[in-house]
Amino acid sequence: MFIQRGQFKRFHIKRSAHGLGAFASQGISKGEPIGEYIGQLVEGADHMDMIQRHSHLNYCYGLTETSFVLDAQWLGNPTRFLNDSWHVPPGSRSEPKEPNCNTRENVVNGERRLVVYAEKKIKKGAELFLSYGDVYWLDT
Repeated sequence: MFIQRGQFKRFHIKRSAHGLGAFASQGISKGEPIGEYIGQLVEGADHMDMIQRHSHLNYCYGLTETSFVLDAQWLGNPTRFLNDSWHVPPGSRSEPKEPNCNTRENVVNGERRLVVYAEKKIKKGAELFLSYGDVYWLDT
């Protein structure tokens, strides 16, 4: 029901060691939904090749058991700014971190919806991190 009503925890976007990042505007309890990952539903493989070739930006999130991805580059919301917990930008003093968020697919009115949840208790002001997975960094 919270997905249909847009009842999510608030977060804001600001600069981080990773470029732009998402930060908790309030404390978030473990298991609470943070936001829905929104994007254009596209066929994965061809689209990913085009993104890597032309922009070197990737706001795509693969859906399980399908060849489709959600591409949030042009049609998305602030959840696209959650950074990878394990990636350390070149020249950065930051360290790899355990992810404090995860995603789960929910079905609402017959549609797949991708929701970001708190993996652990998150303090106000903390940066929100996901694990993009090993496959994400293979071709970058």
